[in-house]
Amino acid sequence: MERRAVLTVAERPVDVVFHPEDFDPDYARGESGSSNLAKIFEDVVGREDVVEKMQHLQEVVWAYRRNGIDPADQIPTNFVFSGPPGKL
Repeated sequence: MERRAVLTVAERPVDVVFHPEDFDPDYARGESGSSNLAKIFEDVVGREDVVEKMQHLQEVVWAYRRNGIDPADQIPTNFVFSGPPGKL
């Protein structure tokens, strides 16, 4: 646990409280989803339509979550991209 490693032995609490980021360093990755989406597709030329569709799905997910609906039951969460990148 990196959080405890930066503390001196005297500063470390006796009780260990685990946080989600202790198990998954990218736990809060959804908070930066828009910027991550742009970075993921930055090298793909000529497929702005794919980026637009993914952005739309992000907006739908956020709307579902705001309304207390589990988006996994409503929209796809796995995608297969085939063919060489940059080709139509």
